[in-house]
Amino acid sequence: MNYRNRDLLDLAQHATQCMSCLAHNDGTVVAAHANHVGKGMGMKSHDFAWAAMCFKCHAWLDQGANLTREDRRAMWEAAYWRTQEWLWASGKICVAAEFVRDDRPEPIKRKVKKSRPIQSRGFQKDFVKGFDGIVRQKERAR
Repeated sequence: MNYRNRDLLDLAQHATQCMSCLAHNDGTVVAAHANHVGKGMGMKSHDFAWAAMCFKCHAWLDQGANLTREDRRAMWEAAYWRTQEWLWASGKICVAAEFVRDDRPEPIKRKVKKSRPIQSRGFQKDFVKGFDGIVRQKERAR
């Protein structure tokens, strides 16, 4: 079952431009569903997979005889990402951050003991790490 939401599709009318040809919205911008995502015979894709396109670009996408399948997909995806950027940047879509579950248990707080420093056994005293990261034996004073 595909996801349906008329409110999402109606957002296309508020777009300032066609996200494919970038022409000013003259009232013909609509939600153009993807032809390659979640689609079956006689079925449209999900309502979250749309791009704001003018009538001309939408018709060219659906019936353009001289476009290959890859060209149609590239055209739709470019318009889709511009549409997503516009939806999020304009605040038409936002995240509801209040999804806290009441049944989630509190994290376990473990007590951590402070460990004592490891005592040197004398073998580290004669070696020095240089600026180049190589460990060398310390030169003794004569």
